[in-house]
Amino acid sequence: MATVTIDKNPQIERKLYKNSEENLPDTVNDASLPYPEEELITHEEFKAHFEKRLYERLGLKITL
Repeated sequence: MATVTIDKNPQIERKLYKNSEENLPDTVNDASLPYPEEELITHEEFKAHFEKRLYERLGLKITL
């Protein structure tokens, strides 16, 4: 995520807005995922794995 400071000049604001619209995809589809869908895990699986690893590696017992 990027942070942009917009100047008070309306011409610059319009140009920044136009450029940002051109660089953002209209829709998100499965082709844009960095991993195949069958390799993805559910939130519950991630939660269990994350809690287990935190306890094993750092000795922290947390509940998400």
